[in-house]
Amino acid sequence: MKEIFEKYDKELKAEIRKGFKDKGINASGRAANSLRADITPTSYKLYGAEHILYIDKGRGAGGIPRNFYSVLLQWLKDKGLSTNEKEDRKRAGAIAYNIRTKGSSKRRGSRPETQVIEDSLNDTLPDLFKALASERAKEYKSEVLKYLKDVDNLK
Repeated sequence: MKEIFEKYDKELKAEIRKGFKDKGINASGRAANSLRADITPTSYKLYGAEHILYIDKGRGAGGIPRNFYSVLLQWLKDKGLSTNEKEDRKRAGAIAYNIRTKGSSKRRGSRPETQVIEDSLNDTLPDLFKALASERAKEYKSEVLKYLKDVDNLK
């Protein structure tokens, strides 16, 4: 089953990265490239940068991380919106203030959520479930046949 999870992992990550790029929310690529998985024979867990869900769904009003201002300065550069240091600082301050007091534009409803992660899961999970079910069916069949053979040998 680990092989099934590994195949799924590649497909899901590729789908998320493609969705971020297609929707224009992949400023530097760091969030999409931060995706990593913990895969065992019986489980699959996907992890990513702390802010990846905020990129996709927005951020509500409230406290912001300590380094948020510097993150916004870098975001302005990554998006090609940087003009000069003084203007960038003003913009980053205004953006940080608005997000802290009102939430991001996706949360305020002025921009729609992109839902890349949710859509990617909806697109890829059915195939994963089918593959896992098929593999378990093979395992059960093998166990039943072995049991029947053992019972037959007892006669």
